[in-house]
Amino acid sequence: MTIYSYSRLKCFQQCPQKYKFQYIDRIKISQEETVELFLGKRIHETLEKLYKDLQFRENNTPEDLLKFLQYEWRKNWNDSIKIVNKKNSAEDYLSMAMQFFTHYYQQYKPFNLENTFISSSIVTAI
Repeated sequence: MTIYSYSRLKCFQQCPQKYKFQYIDRIKISQEETVELFLGKRIHETLEKLYKDLQFRENNTPEDLLKFLQYEWRKNWNDSIKIVNKKNSAEDYLSMAMQFFTHYYQQYKPFNLENTFISSSIVTAI
């Protein structure tokens, strides 16, 4: 079964050809990875873990998910990731990612399938 994320749906809505290139043809565009893009990927991975695990009735604690986020951050971090704002370090951005996730978790808990489907249909309608 194909999984359609908000990002995929938004991409198709903006430009069906871009969607085709990115998700069907899987054409890679070389672009410099910024810390903001890196941060977004780690947040998405953590949210994906949260919701996929729920399908198997695994309830992760917020602490478990924050550990996962930190692990994925450190595992994937490399020196080619560009930080434009030199006032912030990679650790500052990791701290921001953890705050963003914590805020999301607090706002949308409890996570059960009924609420998830309702939220998904609302997001799709917007």
